Amino acid sequence: MGKDTTYRNQAGGRVIFTEDHDTGTGTGTWECYGCQELGDSKATANAHARDCHAR
Repeated sequence: MGKDTTYRNQAGGRVIFTEDHDTGTGTGTWECYGCQELGDSKATANAHARDCHAR
């Protein structure tokens, strides 16, 4: 399993990036910290976190 890194966006939502362990290319998945809904990219995960879970 890859390394998880949590990022806080400017609007207050948080997203998690899980790096693909096997590739070593910096690729991975982005998801909302609040509900673990996956995003296609950092931008979509951030938009979801901002709209649904910002505090």
